[in-house]
Amino acid sequence: MDYEVWLSNVSIASAEMKETTNIKKQEVTTMNLPISFRPKDFGSAMWDMIRGKGTGYTIKGHIDVNTPFGHMKIPICKEGGTTRLKKGDDDDDDDDQE
Repeated sequence: MDYEVWLSNVSIASAEMKETTNIKKQEVTTMNLPISFRPKDFGSAMWDMIRGKGTGYTIKGHIDVNTPFGHMKIPICKEGGTTRLKKGDDDDDDDDQE
């Protein structure tokens, strides 16, 4: 398996897993995925998130699988819309003052 993560069209992380894992039918399988993360590449995408603007994300890669039909390299792709940092409720109850 190999994959790369983009935030606002900037690659911020990638990984390649060379270990094989047996995934059984009708069961849950847990795998540890390595990651190479580059925070300095966040750039303007992180700034947009801090300011409350949304930024998109993409995860792309491939999964190499052995099937009863032979070896297959299956592409994976997940794209998301707006990733934002949210401010938490500060619980100061300013509106209830008399």
